Amino acid sequence: MATAKEVEKARTAAAWQARKERFDHGAGLIINGEPGEKLKRVLRAQGAKSIHEIEAVGRDKETGLYVYIQNAGMKGGMYHVVGKHLDDFHKVGAYSNAQIRELVISAVTTGRHVATQGQNRPVYQIQYGGRLVRVAVSVAANGYVIGANISKPGDTTRAPEARWNPL
Repeated sequence: MATAKEVEKARTAAAWQARKERFDHGAGLIINGEPGEKLKRVLRAQGAKSIHEIEAVGRDKETGLYVYIQNAGMKGGMYHVVGKHLDDFHKVGAYSNAQIRELVISAVTTGRHVATQGQNRPVYQIQYGGRLVRVAVSVAANGYVIGANISKPGDTTRAPEARWNPL
């Protein structure tokens, strides 16, 4: 008889295999009316590797680059965002992984660049849950969201082209 841990491991493996098959056949990946196969080709051309691990996709309004959040295990992406910044996302009303993904992608696709955190992490201001929220997002050249966090006052420098709108 299998242990509970073995059953859970098998269930998780089966779920990932089903997800991979769906994405390999173009299902599940749609943005702005573009069906899965076309979008998969664009993402691969940008340099995305594990298409079946992509959890959210958006298009940067400034660069036109598709940005995506990947479940990259312990290397980055959602693991980094949730592992290091979960409490901060909870404070602004993003409680589930789906809400965090939505907030991060929305920040890049519809937010206004208002500042820079550190050397080169853009900070976007966006309306979320009825209030203005600032989200700092690092995106690789291929569109991969490396990391994201809620930006705190004092962590940023003003973007030269942006008007500062304090929270």
